[in-house]
Amino acid sequence: MTRTPEEQWADCQRLASETGLPCRHIAYEDLNSELMALLPMEVLRNYRILPLDRHEDKITLAMADPLDVMAEDAVRFKTGCHVERVIAPPGEIEDALQGRLGPVDTLISNILHRIPESSELELLHEPEEEEEKQEDITPSAPIIQLVNSLISDAIRMRASDIHVEPLEEKLRVRYRIDGYLRTVVSLPKRIQGSTISRLKLISGIDISESRKPQDGRTRVRLEGREVDLRVSALPTHYGEKIVLRILDPEKVVVDLDALGLTPEDFSRLQSVLGAGQGMVLATGPTGSGKTSTLYGALRYLNVEADNLVTVEDPIEYRLEGVNQVQMNPRAGLTFATALRSILRQDPDTVMVGEIRDLETAEIAVQAAQTGHLVLSTLHTNDAVSTVTRLILMGIPPYMVASSLLAVVAQRLVRRLCQACRWERPVTPAAARLLSLAGQPVPRSDYVANGCPACDFVGYKGRIGLFELILVSDRIREILLSDPREILISQAAREEGTRSLLEDGLSKVSQGLTSLSEVLRAITVRSPGGRSCPQCHRPVPTQLGVCVFCGADLQLHCPMCHQDVEADWLVCPHCRSPRPGPPDNRRRIMLLSQDEPLVEQVGGVVQSQDWQLLVSSDPREALALIWSQKPDVILADLALTSLDLPELGRTLGSSLGMASTRLVFLSDRAERHDPLADTYLSKPVDSAQLLARIKP
Repeated sequence: MTRTPEEQWADCQRLASETGLPCRHIAYEDLNSELMALLPMEVLRNYRILPLDRHEDKITLAMADPLDVMAEDAVRFKTGCHVERVIAPPGEIEDALQGRLGPVDTLISNILHRIPESSELELLHEPEEEEEKQEDITPSAPIIQLVNSLISDAIRMRASDIHVEPLEEKLRVRYRIDGYLRTVVSLPKRIQGSTISRLKLISGIDISESRKPQDGRTRVRLEGREVDLRVSALPTHYGEKIVLRILDPEKVVVDLDALGLTPEDFSRLQSVLGAGQGMVLATGPTGSGKTSTLYGALRYLNVEADNLVTVEDPIEYRLEGVNQVQMNPRAGLTFATALRSILRQDPDTVMVGEIRDLETAEIAVQAAQTGHLVLSTLHTNDAVSTVTRLILMGIPPYMVASSLLAVVAQRLVRRLCQACRWERPVTPAAARLLSLAGQPVPRSDYVANGCPACDFVGYKGRIGLFELILVSDRIREILLSDPREILISQAAREEGTRSLLEDGLSKVSQGLTSLSEVLRAITVRSPGGRSCPQCHRPVPTQLGVCVFCGADLQLHCPMCHQDVEADWLVCPHCRSPRPGPPDNRRRIMLLSQDEPLVEQVGGVVQSQDWQLLVSSDPREALALIWSQKPDVILADLALTSLDLPELGRTLGSSLGMASTRLVFLSDRAERHDPLADTYLSKPVDSAQLLARIKP
């Protein structure tokens, strides 16, 4: 049963009298975002702790349970500071972590404090409403200030979208930054109606209608630049959800050489764009950067001697010197009808926002065959399938062969922060996946802990992964004779085409992104692949675990390595029994080459039915730490090759090991390393050892 705030405060006072520690309430003014960013949110929530203040090497920590030694050790290891404990009600700590602390005006201040007082958001298209309609819906001044702050804050944080989502007990606001949604604030449920009404009002959406989806748009001016906002309202169970797409012209990469193409692919694409006649397609899922690639091509082609015309839905960014047409299906202006009219405008280059149907595809192909350069997009997984997709849509192979010049398949991955990235070994699971897919395993991977330069995320900005296929004479012969994807792919690779995965691995080797980002963006396929029953991502059947979620697939026999059915009990090939469930016992890792110490620790671990992992080489142990994620690491400081900073970075970079305890074993009485706040003197007393490694 949930205890009331009064009962929780009484519990705090009782604990204070028993422990001699101070107790206090948590107010909004006590929150320190920089200190909270030093610890993963998972650690703060699991231990119910909140860092309040830091002075030199001491940190003040509000704790719901002041006797939680593991929480204190975790904070010491992550921050390198001594901990001064204070007792606080668990409900107030939870409210602080969830962003529910303080009244509405205080929540507004939480956003406004990052915005300079010298600049204000200006609405350029404030809709005019009749007075009788505004009588009951006019937002209060704090709500207007809140909405303006959300929009300006998102623009400054380089967000592409703002999600205002009604939930059962709160109104959640999230920003999409570099492709990932991040919760920035949770507002009280009681201001949901006023906030939604204000957003609909400024975007010209009918406030009286809340039962059907609606679209609107507005424009704002911030710090001297104008930014367009596309607004969408969607009825949900707990109210209308509002999504604002931010179209900031200063954020878009429009230079072709800044997209992330390799010098070889950039030179090949330049040669295609200089042809003057034919069709170039960009392909990939929604949000993969296709529009930025086409805009980069248009800017490269934009010279006074040529006439460039586009038809888009919608026009996301305005390009100087380019004639851009907004599609309007209600008025009968579709891609197909607009394209017919554009061809009568004497264009040199035509960009079609998307080929969605056979009619648009036919007109685009005909335009490419009659002296025009046509740029467009298509939704396919890779470059090869784009060629066959046109044929399946109904375009004859001979027309595809005579009109198509090149296909660019692409994905977007987050760019590593160069200020805090560091090198680590490739995880065993990822290495197995790449090996089974026939790809070389990189010598190392890069990860980032997070720093002020990247807002403690570890990534800042995005970079493209590309696969460029030029339609050569050999590929045209294949299209005319036997247009199968495997033949086209084989010919393209022999002519220098690199796959998306190969381009991603190259960028991993350069330290531009991480291997986990590449594997997230690209589906790695191999013969006989199937989907993981837990996370439903395609993985090769030869793998025993899913590299994405860690689920035990057991789709091959560990003895004879033959593929078997997922529900097998005895291997039909060698009659070996199926392995039992994975060992979920508590894992204790010992880094030492002292045999008596290994024997002693083994006895203590065995008495508790735990699992012992032993390694005498810390370098080799890093891969074991990543794969096994031990609960406790016992590090013998007598091991001369022990690299404490690297070990600390390894533990600090993984949220899954945020609660891993690190105990140092030393034959010295004093602490001679700043990381060694938790240690045991050698020879180790078994009772003390057990007390330190118990959960």
